[in-house]
Amino acid sequence: MPMNKINILSYFTFSLLLLFTYQVWGNNEYMLTDNMTFSEKPAHTKTLKSLWKKKRAQYYQAYSDKELLLAESVFEQLFDNQLTDKMRDQLVSLNLSLVQLNELLIIREDKPPYTGQGMYVIRPGSSDTLLLQAPHSFHDIKTGSIAIKMMRENTIKALAINTVSRRYSLDGGELNADMAHLPESLFMSFSRAFANVNEQGRIVQLHGFNADKREQTRQLGLILSNGTRAAGQALISQSECLGKALSTKSKLFPQHINLLGGTTNSIGRAVRGMGFSGFEHIEMSLPVRQALNHSAQLRHAFMACVNK
Repeated sequence: MPMNKINILSYFTFSLLLLFTYQVWGNNEYMLTDNMTFSEKPAHTKTLKSLWKKKRAQYYQAYSDKELLLAESVFEQLFDNQLTDKMRDQLVSLNLSLVQLNELLIIREDKPPYTGQGMYVIRPGSSDTLLLQAPHSFHDIKTGSIAIKMMRENTIKALAINTVSRRYSLDGGELNADMAHLPESLFMSFSRAFANVNEQGRIVQLHGFNADKREQTRQLGLILSNGTRAAGQALISQSECLGKALSTKSKLFPQHINLLGGTTNSIGRAVRGMGFSGFEHIEMSLPVRQALNHSAQLRHAFMACVNK
């Protein structure tokens, strides 16, 4: 083939790549370096749920303080719409890979053995300021599936979901890997990074409770809290809205019920200590979780109340 035709073909191919980058990352709001490469191939043919399930771990191994600080720095830059080869290399040094799924960036463990670090999703360029979390996805049945569906169906900025059971047995003993109560974890680093960049944002955690376990919770569908004993008007309105939208009884902690208020939640405590006031803790009965997981219409109604 003549040299000029090769040059024209190369230019045309490069132009298409630039156009693709422009469209996916929102008019260059999400900055990529010219030689940026992902540590895994783009996952266009995969689903968010399958990417999560493939990284489930059987045990938890904590990162060092130095590693967590490095991860938090990279997360902050990602939330600030930055992405460089250096950041990718830093993630690789933590055995974390960056996966592209349509308009989403997904950070998860790269190579086995997997150690329960969680899966993290960011929607670059989105003006939304909500971080949705499912820290007990295997114990609080359906919360992980609900969170993933809500992430796909809305313009939610970010998602964090655990990849190891909150409690597991090893060598005859029970160990703790509770992402909502560990003082330090990658889950915590992601939360702090989000709060640092989105000072007026919100972190909403989805939890599940057994309504039949206690007399006070029978026939109850929802318990809302901000992790303190002083719920504001916005949370009161959300509770009323969710009760009507989901046709269930919704109570507010501590005004209506003195249980399951998330007051010991380490992420809530940490971000409040940073001056971040947007933490919310939503407990759901199993029937509510099943209904939300089944119905896109109910999930839409749920998000409308949360964003009210």
